[in-house]
Amino acid sequence: MAAKRFRFEPLLDVARQREEQQMREVAALLVVQQAAQDRLDGLAALHEEMTAVLCGQDTSGPLDLPRYGEAVAYLDHLRVLIEEQRVTLAEAEAQVEQARAVLVGILQEKRSLEILEERDIADAAQVESRREDSRVDDLNTQRFGRRAPGIGQGGV
Repeated sequence: MAAKRFRFEPLLDVARQREEQQMREVAALLVVQQAAQDRLDGLAALHEEMTAVLCGQDTSGPLDLPRYGEAVAYLDHLRVLIEEQRVTLAEAEAQVEQARAVLVGILQEKRSLEILEERDIADAAQVESRREDSRVDDLNTQRFGRRAPGIGQGGV
């Protein structure tokens, strides 16, 4: 007997395709998030380095005010860049979380369809088992029917 096709197979196929697509999207967004995190880390490290250089300068001699002013302005600029990068990172994290939530919904939908498929397979197996039991019962009945006339003739 040919295997009966699951009636929701097309929906399950679509759910599997959507899952794969969403997983690719989540992976791409994770790459963007990691790049934003790396840029933030780099800016923060540069800020710390510049602050350490500025604080570590020998102040016993004459102070070069133009260079000091440039350094302070650069640190202020780095702070602005760091804040902008934090916003960018927060947006990337929000996009990742949103994409993950969509993926969870797709996974739940796909699992529901897989459960239906498992039940369908189990029901089909049960129907086939009943058919096989019925065939065995019919064969046993036929065998008993053939032996029954011989049983009554020879014994008494």
